[in-house]
Amino acid sequence: PNMEGEEETCKPLSTIEELLNWSIPKHYYTGIPLVEVPDLNNTLSDRNLKILHCHDFKGGYTNNDKFPQGTFFTKTTSKDNNNTTTNNDNNNHKDNNNKSNEQKYDQNIQDELIYNFYNWQYVHLFVYFGHNFVTIPPLPWINTCHKHGIPILGTLITEHDHGSLYNSQILSDYKSVANILLLISKTYNFDGWFINLEKDLLHPSTDLPLLLSFLSYLSSHCHVVVYDSLTTSGKISYQNCLNSSNSIFFQSCHDFFTNYWYNKNTDPSPSTSTETILSLVSDQKLN
Repeated sequence: PNMEGEEETCKPLSTIEELLNWSIPKHYYTGIPLVEVPDLNNTLSDRNLKILHCHDFKGGYTNNDKFPQGTFFTKTTSKDNNNTTTNNDNNNHKDNNNKSNEQKYDQNIQDELIYNFYNWQYVHLFVYFGHNFVTIPPLPWINTCHKHGIPILGTLITEHDHGSLYNSQILSDYKSVANILLLISKTYNFDGWFINLEKDLLHPSTDLPLLLSFLSYLSSHCHVVVYDSLTTSGKISYQNCLNSSNSIFFQSCHDFFTNYWYNKNTDPSPSTSTETILSLVSDQKLN
């Protein structure tokens, strides 16, 4: 966690410099261990399917989930002329200290409508997603996932004008970067990383082998999911399916997250046979 005023909060890393200089904080909270929970969804298990839940909500780190020890809400029922009214008429007699605390914790009414997820029995993997460079899952989500026996992943994303430069900086010393990511996940006790590189590689001929080595090295130590963005050309080209243009990334990690625009007319494999794709999925990923 980081300090925000008097409150400890969970925050992301925004720059490559923050990542490269990261070290274990003097004070921090760590998640509970992942527990083994019997798979309650026998139908899905029999069909050998796995479901990933990607939590992409308001950019992450909302007032509802960024505090390691939870969030307190007053019993606010309405607002009138910027004054807060509560269920208890005696609140008019609270001392100034209590009023200050109430104002400090009182969020907009809609913030009390906390996002809840109820179908944990159907999920096999959870990604806490954000458009920060490195999104570290907040402690409440780590604990909730682990209580339900579900691994949770943080996110590394490169985008915007500096995205290609960040790609090069990561790959120039990929083992050091991977080891820092592993140290972060070990420190806070989450289970791996969702890798989402959404900018072109600056030097595809040399960067692509390094990227595959980076993914393989990271995958040998934690769970890794790769997003369908780059292709073998080293350029961004969303395939919306698994095919010969992106299967090398799938082979270098545990799971592959295809882009959102799949439809029945999408060619699943322009130059790779259906048998090869099915072999990749069944033999390497699900057995």
